[in-house]
Amino acid sequence: NNPILPNGDLGVGCLETLSMGTLVENGFSTVDGNYGFGDIMYDAAGNLLPEDQWTPLPPGDYLVEVVVPNDPILNKPLYQVAREEDINIFTGNQYIPQPQPLEVINGSEVPDRSNPPDTPICAGSLHTVDVAGVGTDGYPADSTSIPGVTIPASTPVVNPDFAADGGSPYEGTPRHMCDMKLVQVISGRAVAPSFTFFTEVPIPGRWWGLILDDLTLSTNPAEWTFGEKAGIPNVPIGVYDFTNRLVTTIESDPNGMFSALMPSSLTMNAPSPTGMFANMFRLVGNDPGQPGRLNANYNPQYRTISANFEVIPGVSVIADLAPFQVATSIQSPGSQFNHVALCRLDAATPQLYAVDTPYVYTLGTDAQRTINIMGTGFGATQGTGTVSLMLNTTEIPLQVTSWSDRQITAVVPYRTRSNAYQLNIVADNGEHMVNALTIHVLGRGYNPTLFEVGPGKAYDPWVVNPATGVNFTIQDALNDAVNTPQALVVVYNKSNPLDPNTQELWNPKGVYYENLIMHSPVKLQGVGPGGIYENPDGTTQYVLGTIVNGLAFAGDTGNARNWRQLANSLNILGNQTIYEGAVITVYATQERPFIDHRFYPSIDGFTIEGGDQQDFPNNINQIGGGNNGQQAQIIIQGGGIYVNGHANYLRITNNIIQNNGGAYGAIRFGTPNLAPGDPNKDAQNDNIKVMHNQILANGGTNLAGAIGIFDGTERYEIAYNDLCGNYSAEYGGAISHYGYSPQGSIHNNRVYFNHSMDEGGGIMIAGELPRNSATTLSPGAGPVDIYNNIIQANLSNDDGGGLRFLMAGNYNYRVYNNMFLNNVSTHEGGGVSLNDAPRVFFYNNTVAKNLTTATAVTSNGQPAPAGLSTSRNSALLQATLPRWMPEYSDPVLFNNIFWDNRAGTWDGNTVSGIGLEGDTSPIFYWDMGVSDLTYLLSPTYTLMQTARGSVPDPDGTALICDGTGSAGTNII
Repeated sequence: NNPILPNGDLGVGCLETLSMGTLVENGFSTVDGNYGFGDIMYDAAGNLLPEDQWTPLPPGDYLVEVVVPNDPILNKPLYQVAREEDINIFTGNQYIPQPQPLEVINGSEVPDRSNPPDTPICAGSLHTVDVAGVGTDGYPADSTSIPGVTIPASTPVVNPDFAADGGSPYEGTPRHMCDMKLVQVISGRAVAPSFTFFTEVPIPGRWWGLILDDLTLSTNPAEWTFGEKAGIPNVPIGVYDFTNRLVTTIESDPNGMFSALMPSSLTMNAPSPTGMFANMFRLVGNDPGQPGRLNANYNPQYRTISANFEVIPGVSVIADLAPFQVATSIQSPGSQFNHVALCRLDAATPQLYAVDTPYVYTLGTDAQRTINIMGTGFGATQGTGTVSLMLNTTEIPLQVTSWSDRQITAVVPYRTRSNAYQLNIVADNGEHMVNALTIHVLGRGYNPTLFEVGPGKAYDPWVVNPATGVNFTIQDALNDAVNTPQALVVVYNKSNPLDPNTQELWNPKGVYYENLIMHSPVKLQGVGPGGIYENPDGTTQYVLGTIVNGLAFAGDTGNARNWRQLANSLNILGNQTIYEGAVITVYATQERPFIDHRFYPSIDGFTIEGGDQQDFPNNINQIGGGNNGQQAQIIIQGGGIYVNGHANYLRITNNIIQNNGGAYGAIRFGTPNLAPGDPNKDAQNDNIKVMHNQILANGGTNLAGAIGIFDGTERYEIAYNDLCGNYSAEYGGAISHYGYSPQGSIHNNRVYFNHSMDEGGGIMIAGELPRNSATTLSPGAGPVDIYNNIIQANLSNDDGGGLRFLMAGNYNYRVYNNMFLNNVSTHEGGGVSLNDAPRVFFYNNTVAKNLTTATAVTSNGQPAPAGLSTSRNSALLQATLPRWMPEYSDPVLFNNIFWDNRAGTWDGNTVSGIGLEGDTSPIFYWDMGVSDLTYLLSPTYTLMQTARGSVPDPDGTALICDGTGSAGTNII
């Protein structure tokens, strides 16, 4: 409660200074601690003179002394002045001397002549230099060497490393102490005597720090960071030295603050109070830990981020770490962080955890055709439930020999046609699985060579590979399969062969900590993602699946070095820039291109997690913001799966892809923003499929959160996936189609609880931004079909909470049979927003309960269409269109339902018009409209709550139910 400033007006402005012990003067000094003494302020008796009687120092010789204060407890000086005996460069780290710095004069390098003025000499009392173990220990007092001066007897200074190297050349001779220096003052010349002191025990340094969410503000008044970037509570912060050794782990407090005392380095003889130089450590925010020492409070909702900070003896250094979310959080009143998006499947949905084998033999015995399926939600009895294999539209029922809620045993029929099938389980309640598994029926016509990874298999992770000297890895199998025409790499769980029921304490799930390179068109097959049984008594039981985690990739670790060596040895097709850190990187090579659609490459049956982007590069203009159309400078990009180029026919199926923080999201196809004319701009990732996956709680810095589809991903298919809780710092929280990739389809997905900091909270369809957008029209996105999706409860911090078209171009975009529900945009189009998309066919959709809040930085605070919003075409696009086409993107609206879409108004304090608690203003319904023009849309055969922004067709096929007539009160 004490005031921080003295009473009264000091006549000077307040100066906000650093809290690192920085010394400043209310005068001319510009260097830390550089106090200037230019006036005589005392008379001959030592009395302070009035300021108007101060006189400038005349030239001459002056003695400048530093008086060391006493320790009030030990009653001894707090610091010791450095003497000849105290040299400690023989102790601690040794370094190679650096070459003399050079300067350039007239184009030639010459030695640096910028030497400082002569250093003032020491002029304190005399003492005899005495290093213990060198010469005589304990020199007697001397009153004869210098007439009239008695030099006191010496006390040997214990400095064994110095003594072992011969000690001081001044041993036994008198030398002046350096607490006083002789300074010669000359007109026009500045001189600054330096004083070197140290403590008997080196003083530690202190970090005072904060780990915060770089993109989220705190709304909780009880938090210290209220109104600022929100602190991240109770997360581990690992401290690593320069050898990558874990020194300690500290934890942030409920406000995201942390503090630590750390030792300085062993680099001695520094001109600091301790004689020690600063040390450097690497702080790893939200550190998952190390094998054998995992951090239980690691928060998968956030990225892991690292930065180097110094430790200066006796100084408090401010340290800050600023990761951002890789998962969407649901805000409850008063806090941003109470709830992570709930992305778990409900108990009524059958879920596959693992199988005992993902392949059978068509001509094998019953045992060789039997599959044991572990999971949950199957139902206590089979009832009408079924187990079958699916190949396109062909369904082959399996013979079920046992059925329980957690396990099914089924037999594949004898002589089933050999092929790769999608396992399909339907419970008695009629529910289907989201992610199942590919089952390979081996035999004539489909009999790939097996490469098996797991305990007791050819590639046993518990056995040393004689070729490498370390245990076998998944990568070993992928490397050996590279020259096999058709290879099936099967990866089992990494259980302990000595006791499968007792795993390593630090790895109970049997995780493979690897970053894989798939550099041939193999089928990479897991046995399922694994899962947890929750027993009625509150205990849990884990079912081991195939989990690959990329968190071990960092710095110059062995894992990273081996990865780089392999990546740089490949003759890859497509973009030649090597991007590191993805859990699985797919490279087609000149020797093994991906061209066989009959034996398509695949990644199936895994949990893929822990791909972590390092640093925070982006492609945002530093001044003014906005995407600058340049490729972000990223090397360690992280993410779950990166598909570089020419990976034709690749399938990513039946996986759980979660908690990956990537530069371009969890799954990345190709590279955005390559220069026009670059031969690799078309990535040639054609005919890829992403199907039957759970893609949960991933994050991206640039352009995409969960899935990023970039130039040259033609005829892609994204279907039957759950995309939940994903987060993008730019576009497309769940799916971002950015660049020209024609003939894509997005269907039968559930897209919910995703968030983008810019546009397209759920799905983004965008043309690539040209490098000069003022004169060059975007090539657009190419035609896409979006159908049979549930797009619900997504949030964008600009346009298009559910679906956004941006610079999409003059192509046919069909959007049909979708449900856009409860999405939020802070500007326009809570459900759907269109820009430069003049040919959108929007039919058979339900658009209900979407919001616009007018709180975006681009908004003027006025309401905007909440259900579907469109806008004026750019001049460049309009110039390419026929004259009869309007100057705005006018979609064909047919057979849709628009209901309860609310447009808010922002007054700088709150949002009104959407029904917030305490808001007495009427709800402002706005189903559709043109946001920046007075034109009206023309829906047909459409049920709407309000005609605002539209003119129903003249035939009266649109039904307006605004509550004023008999029909409006009965429609929900």
